[in-house]
Amino acid sequence: MNSRLPRDDDARSDIIGGLYDVALDPARYEELLDLWERRVGTLRAKRTDTGQLFTDREIEAHCERAGLFLDRDQPSDDPRDALLAEFRTAAAFVVDPSLQVSRVNSVAETWLGVRPGMAVSGLPFDAEALEHLAFGMGRTFAGRGPHTLQMRIRSPRSDGVTLLQVRLLPGPDPFALVVTSEFEWPEALDTILSDAFGLSPSETLVIRGLVEASTLKEIALQRGRSVETIRTQLKAIFQKTQTHGQTELIRVCLSLMDIVAVTEAAMDRVPTSSRGCARLAPRPFRRLTLPDGRHFDYLILGDPSGQPLLFLPLDYGFVRWPAGAEAAAARRGWRIIVPVRAGFGASTPISRDIAPEAYGSKLGADVHHLLDHLDVACCPILGMGSDSWYAHHIAALRPKRITGILMAAGALPMTRAAQYERMGKWHRFINANALYAPKVFPFMVKAGFSLARRIGQRNFLHAVYAGSPADLAIVEDPEVLEAILSGTEVALSKAHSAHRAFAREIIAQTLDWSPMVRACRAIPTRFLMGDQDEHAPPATVGEWEADWPHIRFERIEGAGYLLFFRHWPTLLDRLEEMMADPAA
Repeated sequence: MNSRLPRDDDARSDIIGGLYDVALDPARYEELLDLWERRVGTLRAKRTDTGQLFTDREIEAHCERAGLFLDRDQPSDDPRDALLAEFRTAAAFVVDPSLQVSRVNSVAETWLGVRPGMAVSGLPFDAEALEHLAFGMGRTFAGRGPHTLQMRIRSPRSDGVTLLQVRLLPGPDPFALVVTSEFEWPEALDTILSDAFGLSPSETLVIRGLVEASTLKEIALQRGRSVETIRTQLKAIFQKTQTHGQTELIRVCLSLMDIVAVTEAAMDRVPTSSRGCARLAPRPFRRLTLPDGRHFDYLILGDPSGQPLLFLPLDYGFVRWPAGAEAAAARRGWRIIVPVRAGFGASTPISRDIAPEAYGSKLGADVHHLLDHLDVACCPILGMGSDSWYAHHIAALRPKRITGILMAAGALPMTRAAQYERMGKWHRFINANALYAPKVFPFMVKAGFSLARRIGQRNFLHAVYAGSPADLAIVEDPEVLEAILSGTEVALSKAHSAHRAFAREIIAQTLDWSPMVRACRAIPTRFLMGDQDEHAPPATVGEWEADWPHIRFERIEGAGYLLFFRHWPTLLDRLEEMMADPAA
């Protein structure tokens, strides 16, 4: 029997109002989350089974209308965002009159560790520089100082000098734009310098050092060469580029960097590669055309000719590993095959005619077409979180092909209402609504994706994992953050949102997929679980352990749902055992 949402007029009015508040301002999403939980949580808790709970045609109709506003959600017209967008390669951020950072571009976030909400006094610069910066900006905002400040500071990434320019933008809502000489060297610039001027890789490194404000002596030390060797190379560079000094050479390179940045920005709508911004090397997206004509993209990480491993990156789209993990996989001789599932990135969505009951098998069949294309006879699966649903659908189709399943913070069929109630707030909101309110759920997902686009994925992850100190600490790791921001471009970017595919997948996961798990009982399966996992708290893991005795559970203290990003060395060791001996 289905129940309507509470008939109390105030309660229903609050929910409807909350839907439109979120549609107009996605930043109010968590308010709706809390409101929804207060209004329907007690009703949901009365249920002992796991079936559809809420039906309210009026609420559902308002969700459809509010969704139209979300469809019109455009990039911010805030002048702060517009100014930051101009700096595609340089680290830049915005400071408000309270001397707190209010906006930051990806280069400043990844390379310097600058975060929104950070006080000027907490910026990653030396103490003397911070004192001068705070004093100068305070005077400027108070109208007692110049509108433009120039400062030289010690780079937080090296021993070199970094230049800061601070420019006050006056008005009713004043702010200061801070631009640094720290920059992201575009990967394509190496090729351009080689093609246009015939520069060798070593000569390109000399130019890069000059642009990064290194002296010839510093460049020589960095490269293990003598200063005379660097001077000789510099003379050859001047001849090849037809420039007449370091200043002109640097100006030419900076102009080329702008051209590359603009070109890459124009190509962002159809990304051809997964690119990091610091440590991660770019990896091209590869494409397979499936028998039904759909496009299916994938990545190859690690050793391109190595032993195959299928990696399932969760429905958040974590298609990149931390740089250290990717390098470790390459050293082990592993070829990591990462499918970009239907509806994510440039992969064609699955037809809407496919019912939730058949959705997982359709995704699984796509993967087997990919493995056939790559001539992979057999391999293990490494996956994250609820992608154990994906893994078991893949394995159930062809059990003899999959030699093992290893899950980081994996999930199993939710067969008890209490398992939803134990979840953290955000996990429960998503998963319980997919089960109990599937007609309202697509709006909730669309609004969540809009919120992530508005506040940035790092801040969104902070909201989702606020109850897990282990996961929050992981998000603050620069190497992990780079992998997350680079990888999740397939789920959410300026030009793309995978919210429809995400919603379809979560709804399909709420169905009882126990038959798929039973079909895989002969496959060695291992789950590494953290005690701070808000998706599967220890009590839920204990129930799964009793329900599925063929699965080996290993518990890790101080780990959460993002366990993979911190404990990948342990996972690779477990995987080594599984790859070496499928019966392990």
